[in-house]
Amino acid sequence: MTKQHDGEGSSLGVRGSNPPPVGVQAPGLPRAAKFTQAGRARIIALVLNARLPTMCAIHEFVAAGALMSYGTNFPDLFRRAGEHVDKILRGTKPSDIPVEQPVKFDFAINNAACS
Repeated sequence: MTKQHDGEGSSLGVRGSNPPPVGVQAPGLPRAAKFTQAGRARIIALVLNARLPTMCAIHEFVAAGALMSYGTNFPDLFRRAGEHVDKILRGTKPSDIPVEQPVKFDFAINNAACS
């Protein structure tokens, strides 16, 4: 089994047809990490090669080949941010606007990866 590196010394995954390391059952990919967006195709290729089911926070990874995703619906967040801007422009003090949690989420399953 060989490790694949990104040139800066950090290990990005397992390459080859060997089984995953002992104890690894499935990777979870964070949504905010810069390298996960830039290296989406490479990351998915690595986990598919290792035959690991992958759960992600954004649906673009499912289109790239991940098994499933569950995360915040970003267009809804942007719409709600616009509502906050409207309230502020109409005179509401930002400190009077309550902090809100996301209320709309997306769940996607890659049917091709399920078979």
